[in-house]
Amino acid sequence: MTPATTTKPRGSNEAVDKKAATLEEKAQAALSADKYEEAVGHLNAALFLLPNSAQLLALRGEALLQAGDLHSSIFNFRRSVHLSTDKDQRAARERRLAQVMDVRAAVL
Repeated sequence: MTPATTTKPRGSNEAVDKKAATLEEKAQAALSADKYEEAVGHLNAALFLLPNSAQLLALRGEALLQAGDLHSSIFNFRRSVHLSTDKDQRAARERRLAQVMDVRAAVL
């Protein structure tokens, strides 16, 4: 294996990664300003570029939760757990998913 294949996902493109990172930063700023729908929009665009990003999916799950869309939030958290390759991140996302599921159970 070449070093590039061990450090980047197959088919990775630096320009795409950079654009997705910029969109993630915009989403973080929107979340900090309680602009949840705006954050979701930035994350939708980022996920169009990197559809299998567990980090972006988890962040969109948070934004959707804050926007009040529990069903979509749960879907995003489940996908982020499934796609997580780091054991610690996966465990943290599983815990967050469980918390969101508890919220859903309390509302229903």
